[in-house]
Amino acid sequence: MPRSAKNAVTREEFDAIPTLVERTASYAPVPFSKMARICDEVVGSISDQYQSENVSYYVNSTQDEMLIQHRLYKDGKELGLSYEAMGSHNKTAANHFWGSNCVVWCNNGHMMADADAHWSGKHTPHKVTEVEDAAWAVLDKWAQTTELAEEQMTVMKDQSINDDRFYEYTGLLYGHDVIKPRQMPLVHKEWHEPRHDAFAPRNMWSAYNAVTEVFKSAPIDGHRKRHMTLSGITENF
Repeated sequence: MPRSAKNAVTREEFDAIPTLVERTASYAPVPFSKMARICDEVVGSISDQYQSENVSYYVNSTQDEMLIQHRLYKDGKELGLSYEAMGSHNKTAANHFWGSNCVVWCNNGHMMADADAHWSGKHTPHKVTEVEDAAWAVLDKWAQTTELAEEQMTVMKDQSINDDRFYEYTGLLYGHDVIKPRQMPLVHKEWHEPRHDAFAPRNMWSAYNAVTEVFKSAPIDGHRKRHMTLSGITENF
């Protein structure tokens, strides 16, 4: 299995992952269990305002990169709130917290550049002391993203595209390294045979979700950059 493969684990398995890298004068790894606890506290402070929630935990095959996803939904709303954390113990990926949105039908992420709250910090002893406060700071901006994201969704639904335009769109994504060669046929399948009725209309919203559906199996490394590049290309297409 590739080192970068993304694997779903239970919370118990996630909390049991050891921090094998030792702290040094310049490197201070944050236990994955601590990141999960912080997310629980932040999301738990507003979860009673929502009707449903799901939480997912992912690690790579060597268990030194992780991704946490909390998704909150309200009845009658197409978009929910997505609170995510990412980090590593391999000195490659910084700690991240970000709040964006997600799609109720499929749990796809919806990260648009203007509807996104984000913090990142390297694993230095100084920055690690900011982790908990940073998580709460993202929360303060997070809930404000949904209104703008809903406006963007409406614009995308009103933008009709045919198959040829979809192929132009995915060609751009391939050229900008958003879609890998092995992912291209999977994205095209999601467009031609959408697994959710909500994405049957031939519009930009359905095209965007054909891509994010395939992102679910993409590696943890590059997760945020992949979504943000997709969003930038989509907004300008």
